[in-house]
Amino acid sequence: MTDDPIEVARDLRTRSPRRLWGLSPESIYTALAAVSAANSLQDQIAPHIRAETLRTNDKRDRDRVVTVHRWVLSELELVHDGEPTLLGALVLTSEDPESLLRSVAATSLRDAETVLRSCGEIDGSLPRREFDSLLADERDEVVLGPLLGSLGFVTVYPDSVELHHQRIERALGAQGEKSIEHAVATAYEKLLWHITAIDDEGCIEDVASRIAGGSSDEESSVNSVVAVLAGVSPRLIDSREIENVVAEQREQYERRFDALRSLLAPTSEYEIDYTDTGDTVDAEAVSSD
Repeated sequence: MTDDPIEVARDLRTRSPRRLWGLSPESIYTALAAVSAANSLQDQIAPHIRAETLRTNDKRDRDRVVTVHRWVLSELELVHDGEPTLLGALVLTSEDPESLLRSVAATSLRDAETVLRSCGEIDGSLPRREFDSLLADERDEVVLGPLLGSLGFVTVYPDSVELHHQRIERALGAQGEKSIEHAVATAYEKLLWHITAIDDEGCIEDVASRIAGGSSDEESSVNSVVAVLAGVSPRLIDSREIENVVAEQREQYERRFDALRSLLAPTSEYEIDYTDTGDTVDAEAVSSD
């Protein structure tokens, strides 16, 4: 964002619990959907702002709230150049986008993984001063700490911090040594069901493998896929590429069908050729054995 994220976060952070006013997994998802549909982000997140105003009996600058949402979409690489990335599209089509957003954040946000791993090693709640000691600098203190609160990893009170271990463990558990090609193929498998008319699982797998240059990994969870995609350069969705790959795959299927049909089709009726020599065969010359 053009505004300094530290200054924007400073204007939006709340005291108890510590979080960024107006920002939540639900509002981030709404903002992502607005960008995807080319709708006004400000108009689409307006209900979240009204709900936050009623919940907190507080009011913050609307433009600042819009700015922080745009910054989060960019920082998590859910959007690139105004268009949803493959990662963003996967979040949009997920049945559990909140969990995916946390997995993305744990990988993408600077120092987030370090802080969350330290929190995950602690049972129960954490004294506020110990949590603050995990935040490396002013940016972490002003931006990361409240953002982790908004994402639902922690609830930060003035004297203590409640750790939501299940969410932390799930986000960190999604990280691992997964193949980028497998992650991209799996992501496209999930996405193609929503953006094409293909309704055959085998065809979906073949098209996704062609696009990704590798096969999917059936054992990979969606959370692990987004964790991989969050750790690499953003990949945009090229609709022309998808159309071309679908056409190529259709041609391949047609060639296979033609080849199979040539093997299974009945041969033409046999024709018997004969030559009339004018000679006859004596019946006695034919053996009765």
